[in-house]
Formats: sequence, structure tokens, C-alpha cells
Amino acid sequence: MLKRIIIILFFFIVVGGCLEETNNLLNAEKIINNSQERYGSIDVFKYTVISTTEFQGEEVTQKIDFLFKKPNKYKCIYQSKNLTTVSNGTVTWIYDLTKGEVTVKHLEGYKGTPDFDYGTLLKDLLKTNNVKLIGEKELFGKSCYIIEAIPKNKTSIISQDMWVDKESLIPVRIDTNYGDYKSRVEYTNIFVSTDVNDNEFEFTLPEGAKIIEPSTTLPNQVSIEEAQKSVNFTILKPSYCAGYQFAGVTVLEYGNSAYLTYSKEGNVLTIFQTPSKSSVSNVGNITIENLKGKTIEIFDNTIIKYNYGNTYIIISGPVSEQELIKIAESLG
Repeated sequence: MLKRIIIILFFFIVVGGCLEETNNLLNAEKIINNSQERYGSIDVFKYTVISTTEFQGEEVTQKIDFLFKKPNKYKCIYQSKNLTTVSNGTVTWIYDLTKGEVTVKHLEGYKGTPDFDYGTLLKDLLKTNNVKLIGEKELFGKSCYIIEAIPKNKTSIISQDMWVDKESLIPVRIDTNYGDYKSRVEYTNIFVSTDVNDNEFEFTLPEGAKIIEPSTTLPNQVSIEEAQKSVNFTILKPSYCAGYQFAGVTVLEYGNSAYLTYSKEGNVLTIFQTPSKSSVSNVGNITIENLKGKTIEIFDNTIIKYNYGNTYIIISGPVSEQELIKIAESLG
């Protein structure tokens, strides 16, 4: 009799725990699915984004007033930079109030979504992550679910905590751990499906403002030969660049590091190199020749990072993972 009771108790403990975990998983997935459905039903979003990045103990925070009308019209006002970006879906204007300059960029079939559109994150969240409901808290006066997302590839060091407003089913905070640095994106003053005239997404040149051609040239860019004189490691150059053209090298004063910049139709691809090893040395979710590396996606950019000998390399750009791997394999 005692043996039977022990077996029954064991059954309820084990099975009950499994059921609790299953229900937790289903709840997290259901919340995300409902949030995706909610996103699909909204045509216009208006909110303030507070973006914070933490790197080596230092934090950088910026506020952006964001207006987005599906599928591709948007306006971003960067409060601390006196910078406004406006796009009607075919042309993007970037107005620097301090310099009195307007950069005009023709999108030429570009189908991506603007930064800070949370729909980009929701799109493939369940396909690429294991999700779990880890708690409920209040933020900005809103009662929120907190969902943890861990990539299904266990070798990845990235994790995300997404706070979803229970009432609106809209994410109000996303904490992301990239390993080397952390970021937090918060959404406040949220308004959805408001009446917005398309004139909001057109730009009138202010009096005295100067139109300049799009440029991918960064400050202090030099040739690879000149950059090589300033660092104590061999700068690697790719033989394959996915159609991108070399723009220059920027040598960073700290850390004995450099990054190569390549451009194509206003888009930028960068290859960062520094003589130090990162934690990707023995594990990774991609293979570059015989080396292990890691890949992540941030909005419309793909990033891979890996160690090549004693050099730590990060390649980033608006291209596919396969293209970045080909670029990495051509480095030498």
C-alpha cells in the first residue's frame, strides 16, 4: 500500500510538473500569436521609442518619436540628435537640423521595414526561439506579461525578454542580451490606428537647407595600406563582397581595432577586426570553413562573429546569412 502511494505521489509530481511546463509554453506561444494577430490588424503606429545600449559598463540612450503607416511609410524624429528621417516608401529624406543638410535616398524596390517596427521581431520569434512565460509585472502603468525567448540553437548566447501589455497585446519593452553588449528598447505614448494624412510622410525642404548626395564615407577613413600602418595585426580583406564596393577603413584609437566599410545603393556592410578572442572560439551555430561562428539578426541586418586565428571578426550588413558566410570565407 505504501509503495502504491509513493508511486501515485511520484506520478503527480512528475506529470504535474510536465503539465505545468506545457501549459506555460502554450501560454507564451498563445500570447505571441495573439500579439502577431493584433499587429496584423493595425495600420498605423505612433509611439516614442527609448533605446538604450550598454557596452563595457557605459550606457547610451536615445529617444525617437516614431510614426509608421504600413507597409513602408514612416517618420522618425531623433530628439537628442536634431535629426529627422521621413520616408514615403519610395524616397527617404534625412534632415540634419544642426548642419542644415538633407540627404535624399531613393529606395529602388527596397522592401524592408523601418527600425523600431516591433513586427519585425514578432515575425519569426516562435520559429527561431523557445519561449517561456517567466512572470507578470507593471510597466508604464500597464500590466504586462514577461516572455523569455531563447534561440533554439543552444550554442547561441543571445536571449530576449519581451514585455507585452496584457490589454493591447503590444510589446512595451524588449531586453536583448547579445553577449558582448546589451540593449533595451521601450515603447511609450502608444497610439494605434490613428488618422494620419499621407502628407506626414512627404518632406518639404526647409529654407536655406542644402541637399547632399548619400554618402557611406565615415570619418577618418583611409586605405587598407594606410590603416595597416596604425595597427599591430594583419587586416584581412575579402575577395568576395556580394556586390558591395570598398569605401575605406576606419582605425579605432582604442583597442587596436579597425573596420572596413563597403557600400551599395546607399546600404553599408562592415567588417570589424580586432586582435583578441571572444567566447565564440569553441562553439557556434554556423561554420566558416573549419571555424565556428555565431549569427544574429537585428532588424534588417545580419551579423556574424567568429575568431580567425587570434583575430576576432564581426561582419554586419543587410544581406543573408549565406552571403555573409561567403564573405567571411573569402577573407585573407
